[in-house]
Amino acid sequence: MKLGKGNKVTNCKEKIDMLREKNIDKRDLLLIKELAIDGRKTLVELSKKLKVTHVAIRKRLAKLIREGCIKIQANVNIRKLNLKVLYVFIRTKDIHSALRDLMKLSKKCSCILQVGTLTSNYNLLVVLVGKEYDELRSVVERRLRNISGVSEMSVVLGDIIFPEYLPLNSLALCNVSCSKCKFFNLYKRGCPAPLRTRR
Repeated sequence: MKLGKGNKVTNCKEKIDMLREKNIDKRDLLLIKELAIDGRKTLVELSKKLKVTHVAIRKRLAKLIREGCIKIQANVNIRKLNLKVLYVFIRTKDIHSALRDLMKLSKKCSCILQVGTLTSNYNLLVVLVGKEYDELRSVVERRLRNISGVSEMSVVLGDIIFPEYLPLNSLALCNVSCSKCKFFNLYKRGCPAPLRTRR
């Protein structure tokens, strides 16, 4: 689905219509629902719930993953890990270039939790997660301010109440050793993102 001003999902019906475009039927939706409740359910348990064979469940699961409809991953409880959340509202003159820069940055910076577009005075939102607010502010100053066409930024401290469990961008690799890293030299510890270790 291409990003554009007219592509807004405003209600559940539109979300379901989007899934149907990918040939997602009622059983697929039920399968997604069951996995959303408990992603550890076995093929046998799912087959009993959906009243189909476990082989059919395996095929449906493989199709959903292949088509990018679902992703199997471990989500974490940010509060249990005592992580801090920073909301960064960005106004940019060139949203497409800014999004391109953010997508590149998200592959390198594992403290980026979410990137989204807005229809307000600010047209981009970036949610950062890390161990300390000072570290996250440094990410804003050293990384986000270099995004194409940024004319204004607003940073807000906050918390995520729901959902309780969230996926972290733990696979991002900055490819910089800690001894050469600005963050490490500044704070004498590794990357501000929660699941990074010193290299």
